[in-house]
Amino acid sequence: MVNIINPEDIDEYLYSFASEAMDHHSEIYNLLHITVRRSISKDQDNLVKIAKLPQNAPEWMQNQWDVTGNNFYEFRPAHNLTSKITHIKDWLVSAKHHNEAFLQDLDNKGRPRSLVGMDIDSAYNAADRYFAKLNKKLKVKEEKDDTKTIMTFDDGYKIVQMLTENALDCESQEMGHCIGHGSYDAELKSGDDLFYSLRDANNKAHATLHVQKSDNSLLQCKGKENNPPVTKYLSYIQGFVEQKDFKLEEDPSHTGLIKQDGQFYNVFALPNNFSIKGELNLSAINNLTHLPNNLSVDKDLFLTGCGNLTHLAYNLSVQENLYLLHCYNLKELPKGLKVKGKIFLPDGAFCETVQEAQRKFKIWHADINALGCKKHKPSHPSI
Repeated sequence: MVNIINPEDIDEYLYSFASEAMDHHSEIYNLLHITVRRSISKDQDNLVKIAKLPQNAPEWMQNQWDVTGNNFYEFRPAHNLTSKITHIKDWLVSAKHHNEAFLQDLDNKGRPRSLVGMDIDSAYNAADRYFAKLNKKLKVKEEKDDTKTIMTFDDGYKIVQMLTENALDCESQEMGHCIGHGSYDAELKSGDDLFYSLRDANNKAHATLHVQKSDNSLLQCKGKENNPPVTKYLSYIQGFVEQKDFKLEEDPSHTGLIKQDGQFYNVFALPNNFSIKGELNLSAINNLTHLPNNLSVDKDLFLTGCGNLTHLAYNLSVQENLYLLHCYNLKELPKGLKVKGKIFLPDGAFCETVQEAQRKFKIWHADINALGCKKHKPSHPSI
């Protein structure tokens, strides 16, 4: 049995998504709870094992520490959990908006039967199928007053703001994601959130951006079918993001940017001797091949799913944990590596010291070369 010391944080985490659904947020929370709560609490990717009994541990934890074999965990969302739950939330909001039949088919506890027993992946896949079906049915055309141009580029590309529900539906139809179909109509009507699209000279959409107006936060930036925008479009997105000075809530894998002390940095060109205040999440950036030398990170460094990463920084310093899960092309652990927390290797094993990690990494790398294993390509959930 897994003992999670902060289960209330899972509930608060799910409620934060439901609160984004301005209509029926309590119902959406209940539906999310039914669909994914159990799965989240069992998924090891969202749990961090507590290696030492905390000094301020409550009495119940102190009493159970030795009895359970130190089997205590803290809920900490995996790098891609937020985008997955967002996509599932969008599905449930849209289904509620369209009064879908599956929400009316209840068990003896009043729960939609089809949602009971789902896990995160099955719910995410169900959302994918749902929106693919809706997008296939859509036959809408964008009208002149549906958008307004916010920013133009010399080559004819532009950023437009989407102003109507029809604009959101047209974006869904073209991009193959879930911004339309009622998922974000309430946010659009309220004016609390803003929605933008990167268009080329022929008005063809290439990226969709979702901004929370109250704190100027970029919540989502998606390419087709929720994938990261194609690399050649990132310069336009970055120009817009920097002009608007957005707070970055979207993963760097979708913008190519991080922000520190009010300044934006391109993750593909971070300077040598760069110091990150807090954690650095570069997970799922498949085009990332290396890191700058003498990089230091005050908290965790996440590189999970960086399938083309071949070299870490020389003299890399990480004050907490280093995550190298699925970095199957990584050739070596560099000289001067300093990690105060755990090191999670590409195969999922973790080590308490750099010396242990270097030894296990050499064994793993030799096995991989002998087997001729292929690199892993991560998936990219959301809008």
